[in-house]
Amino acid sequence: MLKRTAMFSLSLIIAIAAFAANCEAAPPLLGDVSGDGDVSAYDASLAAQYAIGLIPLDAESVQRADVTGNEDVSAYDASLIAQYAIGLIDGF
Repeated sequence: MLKRTAMFSLSLIIAIAAFAANCEAAPPLLGDVSGDGDVSAYDASLAAQYAIGLIPLDAESVQRADVTGNEDVSAYDASLIAQYAIGLIDGF
């Protein structure tokens, strides 16, 4: 009985590990500078502050703030994030 339980447990662990290996993390939400799962005016504010050097951002936040994809966060990125947040544009 103990051997059967151990084999079942091992099989379950292997199945969970295989499932986890096949699951990819969701890509970061472009424009969600704060990382809270929502694109808001706050995210636009963070991007604008970063663009003019008022605040630092971590690498992931910078990646999410660069909505133009030109590897630079500018006031234009902040403007696009703000427009998206209030529904003026549908995407980046």
